[in-house]
Amino acid sequence: MSIAHLHFWTCHSKMRSVLIITYSWPPDASVGAVRSTKLAKHLSRQGWRPIIVTVKERYYEQKFIMKSACGEPSEPLVIRTRRLRNPRDLYLFAKRSIFKLFGGEWRFTESILRGVVENMSATDAQSWTARAKRFVLSLLYTPDEDLGWLPFAIVKAVRVVKAHGVSCVISTGPPFTAHLVGLAVKRLCHIAWIADFRDPWRNNEQKPWHLHSVLADRINQWLEAKVLWNADRVVCVTPAMNEFYQKIYPKMPCEKLVTITNGFDAEEFCQLGHIPRDQKFTISYVGIFEYARTPDSLLRAVGELLREGLFDGNRMAIRFIGKCRYAAGQSVEEMVAQQGLSGIVEIIDLLPRPEALRAMMRSHVLVLLANQQKLQVPNKAYEYMAAGRHILAVTEEKGATADLIRRVPGGAVLPPGDHEGIKRLLKAWYAEYARNHSGGLDEAFSQSDVVKEYEWSEIGARYAAVLEECRLAEPISF
Repeated sequence: MSIAHLHFWTCHSKMRSVLIITYSWPPDASVGAVRSTKLAKHLSRQGWRPIIVTVKERYYEQKFIMKSACGEPSEPLVIRTRRLRNPRDLYLFAKRSIFKLFGGEWRFTESILRGVVENMSATDAQSWTARAKRFVLSLLYTPDEDLGWLPFAIVKAVRVVKAHGVSCVISTGPPFTAHLVGLAVKRLCHIAWIADFRDPWRNNEQKPWHLHSVLADRINQWLEAKVLWNADRVVCVTPAMNEFYQKIYPKMPCEKLVTITNGFDAEEFCQLGHIPRDQKFTISYVGIFEYARTPDSLLRAVGELLREGLFDGNRMAIRFIGKCRYAAGQSVEEMVAQQGLSGIVEIIDLLPRPEALRAMMRSHVLVLLANQQKLQVPNKAYEYMAAGRHILAVTEEKGATADLIRRVPGGAVLPPGDHEGIKRLLKAWYAEYARNHSGGLDEAFSQSDVVKEYEWSEIGARYAAVLEECRLAEPISF
């Protein structure tokens, strides 16, 4: 036994073991790693010993350098496996190599090509070559591009259950391949299993249309049903997602579907200390411009306010932090230049997590783009809430994100493309800043009951209660 394993058993000898099956784990920079790490951290504080089965670090496209996976003195046991590459990965690798060979910029070209494919004309979409390509792509994404992880994860997870006396298994997805691993472990080991859904499987609005086909959609629905009926508990991250699955599966026992949201870790913010707002009126977006999300309406609104003399360009700043150089097939720098904002907008690539949180705290307004996401809430929405700043949520007026942000002091919801609405809000918030340089929000706002509800210490306790209930309950048979 290695020193690391000996330390693990010494620190956790009196705790019950829970296996967490997750594709994303630090140093993965994707948002999926956040829920997994917070879950492990706070379950360990509730008397559970988390063991993680995930993939090797070399498979992550974006990585953060982090000292700790979940901020605890003793790390959970993390077991990493291989995976098979999806044929699409090999295809994209070949294309990247060709563009690099000829001096092209892959990220920009990839973004343009994606936009072209997603906006194919009706005639092209009906051609037999287009239909054949769409059919093949849809199967390569069934249930997702990470299916090559399945056999390795199953073997490793079964071994972990037997070797460590695991009491319960949690699979968290997407990728939904993680739930197929959980299903296999449930069947092979006859163990309690929680399927944790961060996104809906069959009704995911963010999945491009060209990755759908009749066969692929039916396979995904069949797999989803297998997971939901066989899991002992199904955890959804929003009430809207819970209601969606209740409607699809009306015969499913109501106690089986549970809502446990994402949240923020108050300790992370406490460790940052007091961070005053910037001297300039600062608008920040932290994340990635993906799917149909674009800062175009925001930039247009700010540009018009400057030209109308309602904003002082020397007293304001806009920061896009993360993967924000391209949006909807366009260069964001070009969009900025078109609105005359080149000296005001700063595009900053991925930052270490503490730096990203500090950037939120220094801002006056935090922008949340959540269109095409009616059943989900972006994880950073909760961190925006903890930062205690104005939140401008651009999303559908009827959806999980809108429902949340409307409850938050200082939050506002506008539909996508409403640049006039953005102008009205920013004008009012800028006036508050001009009066007192604070943006008008009370610093005690982050301690309101609405915000406290989403602290991970509270969420962890609720999850532990579900875990214990699941472990002790008799399996639900059908």
